[in-house]
Amino acid sequence: MENFFERAKILNADEWMKNRSLSGREVLEGFAQLNSLLAQPTYSSSDKNEIVRLMETLGLKELDESTFVMLRRNHGTLVTRRNGELKVVANGREDWIGWIELTTEAVNEHATQNTARVIRNVDAQIMVVVEAEHRPSLVRFNEQVLHPIAKWRFDHVRLMDGNYVDLDI
Repeated sequence: MENFFERAKILNADEWMKNRSLSGREVLEGFAQLNSLLAQPTYSSSDKNEIVRLMETLGLKELDESTFVMLRRNHGTLVTRRNGELKVVANGREDWIGWIELTTEAVNEHATQNTARVIRNVDAQIMVVVEAEHRPSLVRFNEQVLHPIAKWRFDHVRLMDGNYVDLDI
C-alpha cells in the first residue's frame, strides 16, 4: 500500500528516459552507494572524493535537490559549495544530521483507484497494510478514494511506525 499518492520519480520510466545522461538503474545504484558511504562513522579522503563524485553524478553539485535525488540537512554540515566546487567537510556520520532521498511525484490516479476497487471487491472488514507512506495518506485514501468507489469507508485508520524498536528485549 506504499505509494498511494506519490512515488519516487525515478521509477517513472518515461521521466528518466528524458534524462539520457543516466539510466534509471545508474541513478538507483548511485543513490544506494551514496547512502552507504554517508552512513559510515568516519569518512576517509577517498570516501569524501567518492561522495563528491556520486553527488555530482546525481545532480547535487550546485543544489541540494536534483531531478531525482534530494539531500536533506537538518544539523551540521556535510558539504560546502564554493566557486563551483563541491567539498565534503564532515569527517563522519556524527558530524551532521541528514540523509538523501529520492524525489517524488504524483502517482497515476487510475492506479490508486484500482487499488480501491480491489479493496471494494474483497469486501474487507479489517485491512492491515504494510509499508504505508504515513497516516494522512491512509486517511486521504479512505475518504477521497475508497469511499467514492466502494460507497463505504473504514471507521478507524491507525498507523504503527515500522521503525518502532522495543528496547525491552
